[in-house]
Amino acid sequence: MRPRNKKRLFKLLTVAIVLLALEGGARLLEAFSDKLPGPYELHYGERPGFELGTEVQSYDRVVAVNAGGYIGTYYPPERAPDTFRIVLLGDSMSFGFGVDYEQSWAYRLEQGLNRVASRRIELLNFSVPGFNTYMEYESYRQLAVRYRPDHVLVGYYPNDAAVGERHLPNIWRNCPLDLPGWWQAAGVAAEYSGLVRVIHDLVCLWRFGQPGNLTAHQLVIDPEFPGFRCSMFWLGQLQRELDRDGIGMAVIQIPFLDRRDAPGGDPEARAQEYLARLLEWKGFHGINLYPGTVGRDVMSMRLPDTHPNAAGHRMLAELLLERRHELGLPADLLRH
Repeated sequence: MRPRNKKRLFKLLTVAIVLLALEGGARLLEAFSDKLPGPYELHYGERPGFELGTEVQSYDRVVAVNAGGYIGTYYPPERAPDTFRIVLLGDSMSFGFGVDYEQSWAYRLEQGLNRVASRRIELLNFSVPGFNTYMEYESYRQLAVRYRPDHVLVGYYPNDAAVGERHLPNIWRNCPLDLPGWWQAAGVAAEYSGLVRVIHDLVCLWRFGQPGNLTAHQLVIDPEFPGFRCSMFWLGQLQRELDRDGIGMAVIQIPFLDRRDAPGGDPEARAQEYLARLLEWKGFHGINLYPGTVGRDVMSMRLPDTHPNAAGHRMLAELLLERRHELGLPADLLRH
């Protein structure tokens, strides 16, 4: 072998050894750090949702998962006569993270609807903290469909289009849209390389105060953002499956409870208005709850991490009950 080729080979081997050492060090750092989310925990096709009969810790509260793998009152797949069944899909904002389930807006909505309904209403809450739109779709397809709902509500929170959460499957593997190549490359690299994950997570931790997302911004309702495009795709997939089976659906736009006096105006107002117009254009039933929060002291209605407290959940339930005729439910179900 020529001396020049030997030098090149030596350099390549040196680079490979250094990269392997860095990769090993990054994986060790992920294993022992409580601030880094680490590798992906779920993969495409794996069962979503909770293990049956488990308990979920949310702040100082413990929420029991019922025999059906969802939270709240257990209703068996076989329904009693003259009942109307609603399935709720969502993340921690619909789950009621941080409060007792009886304080959550989902429970309050079920109780309130039963006071004005001509038939008994059952609400089955399949929400799971941290879920995005893809996992909500999978939750319906793999679990909730067994309960033969008449109607589905989707709680859409402004960060549901965020990608890169490690307790969920890698969205770049299952979103069939034509997305920018560098987004896909970054997403796939984060699945296989601990070094890529650690670099990304440390940058996000430094810039945004939280690691893990390929975008850590809370408001990713943006037509140019690939994660939002994928989110709308999965919402459309869910709508098509429900339409095929004659099941109604409505999307509840859950507001981000934060200060409304941002310089230049509140960015969420514009994002929620855009989402409302888009949902209408796509033919979804949508309820934008953000306008109902304007003028309220929302900072007193939230936990430290912006999840609603009991007062916040009460407000959301009241707004939904006031606008219950926009939920897309049958006209003869609700009394005026």
